Amino acid sequence: MIDDERIEEASRKANDAFWEALAEQFPEINSGDYPPEEAEMFDLQCLEVARLWVRLNEDEEEEG
Repeated sequence: MIDDERIEEASRKANDAFWEALAEQFPEINSGDYPPEEAEMFDLQCLEVARLWVRLNEDEEEEG
């Protein structure tokens, strides 16, 4: 089973890539304002999606 630390790191990297892509598409926007409580909720949701995706797609044969 893939350990949760790897999933958390991948989720953080994916989250960073999301914000970078958004900023790249809107170069005219000069700030990155976003409500902290919403950012925390978004981070947690991304992590849950990453965990689910890994669990659904990891090879069960590698566990044994």
